Amino acid sequence: MQEVQSLALSKGVLPQGRDLAGLLSEKGKARLRHAEAEFRLPAAGLERLRPWLAELTLGEADYAREGATADNGVERQLANAAPQASRHAFETAAQQINMFSGQPEKVQVASLEDTLRDLEQDPEQWRRLIDAWLKGDLKALEKEGLAELRHDSPQMFKALLTDRNAAWLATLSERLRVPMADGRPAHIVVVVGVGHLVGPGGVPALLRAKGFRVDGPRE
Repeated sequence: MQEVQSLALSKGVLPQGRDLAGLLSEKGKARLRHAEAEFRLPAAGLERLRPWLAELTLGEADYAREGATADNGVERQLANAAPQASRHAFETAAQQINMFSGQPEKVQVASLEDTLRDLEQDPEQWRRLIDAWLKGDLKALEKEGLAELRHDSPQMFKALLTDRNAAWLATLSERLRVPMADGRPAHIVVVVGVGHLVGPGGVPALLRAKGFRVDGPRE
């Protein structure tokens, strides 16, 4: 986490003489001001950030307000429950930061504008996403978790989902073919975001296409 935070700040701050509001539309500026007040975020700090880091900061503030903090996240909970487990990441911290910071500025701005609009017009979206997950409703998960990003920012969708799913498929295929030890198959737990689990380009669908048996809900 320290490495991620350090990299984010090194790549996520605007140069002197520029500010976040100057990149946004008039509606975007107004929504940014509203979000700063609602989440009690200092404008002087937020508006020094590049659009991608500002968007992540706003998203974290929105979830934290409802108690969805990193300490309550599935990765932290599993790490605490099984401290003896060997853990490996599919991506480096630098790769994850570059997925956002490497996007053209206009793509970053458009994505931030969409997030600001959703925070204002559809603040209950995340609750619907959680309800869909709890029910195993794949159509609702597709709608709430993927459809808008796919439509509004296909370039960001490709970087955050399509390309990563394809890369992970190679890693998973190798790990799933690990030979048995003492006559027993290896037990591997993989933790990914919900957006990677649904749709024709999701990890389960890609694994099925490779010939692996995947139990669980189908489209």
